[in-house]
Amino acid sequence: MNITLDRNQSIIHKSLLWVGIISIVMFFAGLTSAVVVSKTSGNWVSYQIPSVFLISTLLIVTSSFTYQMGLKLASSQSWNAAKSLFVVTGILGVFFMVAQFYGWNQLVAQGIFATGVKSNVSASYFYLIVFLHLLHFVAAMISWAIVTVKTFKNRYTHGVSKIEVSVLFWHFLTGLWVYVFFFLQNMIQG
Repeated sequence: MNITLDRNQSIIHKSLLWVGIISIVMFFAGLTSAVVVSKTSGNWVSYQIPSVFLISTLLIVTSSFTYQMGLKLASSQSWNAAKSLFVVTGILGVFFMVAQFYGWNQLVAQGIFATGVKSNVSASYFYLIVFLHLLHFVAAMISWAIVTVKTFKNRYTHGVSKIEVSVLFWHFLTGLWVYVFFFLQNMIQG
């Protein structure tokens, strides 16, 4: 009975996650389309994106790998190793967010502002899109924190389907960031 209930909840959670993922994809597709249209408006300013954003890309990709490996270990009941990888994933996630803020500080130091008299369309879009991704990533960090705490409390003895949902969301946001990073780099520096 408990396993059937757990399986049904897993199906519901995964279905809701896919609805959310599709919504987020549509949202960012609209934003990136607006960037493409705005670039042709004539008041577009190109500038160099700080290299720390590339470092943040490497951090989030690595965190996605560690979270997946942690899930694999949890699936094989290697809980201590899984816990370690979950902690590493969270640390990498925090470093990703810190790198994002550091990158914003570097942009401000270069005189590139999101709003105000000294701002421009390309900078406003850059800050907006990166901020909105970061906001979604905070949700992934909350999901990761719940999974990690429950793992340390040995709450996943009947299966890892809830961990899978969190890992899938994390992977999606990793892929979204890679797309956003290269898209913005091409649009702003190109």
